[in-house]
Amino acid sequence: MAGLFAALLLRREGWSVDIYERIGAELAGRGAGIVTHRELFDVLGRTGIDTEAAAVGVAVPGRRVLDRSGRIEGELGLRQVLTSWGHLYGLLRAAFPTENYHHGRNLVVHHSDFDVLIPSHSRIGKLSGGTRISMLLGTPG
Repeated sequence: MAGLFAALLLRREGWSVDIYERIGAELAGRGAGIVTHRELFDVLGRTGIDTEAAAVGVAVPGRRVLDRSGRIEGELGLRQVLTSWGHLYGLLRAAFPTENYHHGRNLVVHHSDFDVLIPSHSRIGKLSGGTRISMLLGTPG
């Protein structure tokens, strides 16, 4: 998901962006539940995604701590939405052009192929066709 966030934000700033995903199929069925935070909706809005659509899930008004008998021992008002990883991924993926998203592609990059490298913790692969890379962002997956 980090790669999609970065790609969408870079596109909004005018960059030409392609994503090379080593997995050969869509990732939508992966992941678990996510507790949302205000910062998530802020960055979704900056990518151009409708934050109302992202707020689909179970609204939680706060947290409660119960004692052994089940009585409320403490309470904190903290409104959040519990949503799914797949839902957020679907919103991000739908906002990114299909023709720029390449499944089943590992990149092998030589230092002479780019101007700036931001190192990755993931396995990097080869970009064919002699394409000059201005920046390479790698996100661990």
